[in-house]
Amino acid sequence: MKRDFAKRIQHVTHACQKFFENPEGQKEFEEWKAQRAKEVEKERKRKERMTKTAVSLTIPPFLL
Repeated sequence: MKRDFAKRIQHVTHACQKFFENPEGQKEFEEWKAQRAKEVEKERKRKERMTKTAVSLTIPPFLL
């Protein structure tokens, strides 16, 4: 079991090295990273809006 896991880790590590050695792989990763950053920021803003909405629903408007 441990040997299978070690082989799998070695295989994934090798695949990652090959991916990042390739300029196209690096470009693809940078594009993915930029897209992921946009998604994270969008989710953060959504949660912030939801929090503001929840607060405004629980606190009477004249107290805000």
